[in-house]
Amino acid sequence: MIWLRTFGLSVVLGVIGGCASDHNLKDGRNAFGGGYQVTPVAKSIYYIYARTNAAVLPQENAARTMFVERAKATCRSDSVEIVNAGVQLNDSEFTPLFVSEAFGYAVCPNSGLDEAAIQSAIAAYEQGR
Repeated sequence: MIWLRTFGLSVVLGVIGGCASDHNLKDGRNAFGGGYQVTPVAKSIYYIYARTNAAVLPQENAARTMFVERAKATCRSDSVEIVNAGVQLNDSEFTPLFVSEAFGYAVCPNSGLDEAAIQSAIAAYEQGR
């Protein structure tokens, strides 16, 4: 009986709290909605999109954390420059739940590019999207 109450509480807390997901969205949809996608923009520049699983409460911090972790993993470095980053909240397909999203660009430390070259590469990528 204690196991059942503990399991039920865990499920409720998971639904209320939502969470980040390590699912690569290039592999298809995640049943809970969350995941990330990394798209190369130029040498050592990546567009990163991270989305939390559906949750009752907004989870902007979880989305932001997932974004930064994915940027660090992609660049294989803790010192990543984040450019043009943002966070937004959207309705989930599972009403009344929310999905929090973080997005922006990660510039790896070995890019060798100055700020003008970085902004030029990002602008070219955004025009092509």
